[in-house]
Amino acid sequence: MEKIKELIPLDNQVFSGGIGLAVLAGGAHAFRLSYQIGLRMLRRHFLTSLEVTSKDKSFPWVLHWLSVQQGARTQHLSVETISRIAPGNATVPGQGPIGFRLVHGPGQHLLNYKGNYILVQRTREQQMVDLNSGKPWEKVVFTSLGRNVSIFQEILFDAYNLTAQQEEGKTIIFTNWGAEWRQFGQPRAKRSVDSVILDENVANNLVKDVITWIESAQWYRDRGIPYRRGYLLHGPPGSGKSSFIYALAGKLDYNICILNLNERGLTDDRLALALSSVPPHSIVLLEDIDAAFPINRSSDDGRNAQAAQHQSDVTFSGLLNVLDGVA
Repeated sequence: MEKIKELIPLDNQVFSGGIGLAVLAGGAHAFRLSYQIGLRMLRRHFLTSLEVTSKDKSFPWVLHWLSVQQGARTQHLSVETISRIAPGNATVPGQGPIGFRLVHGPGQHLLNYKGNYILVQRTREQQMVDLNSGKPWEKVVFTSLGRNVSIFQEILFDAYNLTAQQEEGKTIIFTNWGAEWRQFGQPRAKRSVDSVILDENVANNLVKDVITWIESAQWYRDRGIPYRRGYLLHGPPGSGKSSFIYALAGKLDYNICILNLNERGLTDDRLALALSSVPPHSIVLLEDIDAAFPINRSSDDGRNAQAAQHQSDVTFSGLLNVLDGVA
């Protein structure tokens, strides 16, 4: 024993300090391990999460809903610029031409929703982008204490209703982006059918026919007939074709989905995919249908070949298949 004391003196400060550091390091590691295990157990048994990605149509609804929540605690904000220019380039009375709304930016936010504290995590992936729009991939994760998922359903319904209130009484325009339809601009005020001047009884007959078709949905289902209705509007530019479609959409409380058949790169397959994923209660407006199909390239006039470079690859048979085929 005396020899051991001589080899390792108990009052050696270096040795005592080393033991202290080892004890602290071991204690810190044990605490970190216990914290990680406890956090995993808490998430597994006591926390419930909901993930909303930017690919889902409810994502903008959720962001709008977050921006109007009162009492939300956050230090991470983003700005959303709002145009207040009314039709005719007139500003909204009593307000400037633009406004700004602060929305929850990437980071963590805490809010109290109907007596429940919810942690909101908004994440933006800079390395992942949407190939159609080029925007970064984003997601919002809601985390609440408990196993009740109905609170998330209430949030989603509130977000939808809030957006629906803003769009009530307006017409929404959609454009096609690959395999999906995206809203183009802000919802627009409806236009009266009476404001469009057409030949005698043309507008009234079309409106009556569409209403009859809408009321005959069950008749189509009982017979297994595709439930669709098509019209070919023809006339020189400025004769009111597009204006009437816009007014008809307002009359029926429908939206408008615009698809240019002369768009470069449009194929029969892409056209079929686009028309199979049209938003409900929508009128599909196929523009430039007379200029969509290949022209005669055998002409010596170079103008035909130059125009052909800007045409789509939609064929006449492909158009007929998507309009009246089994797909």
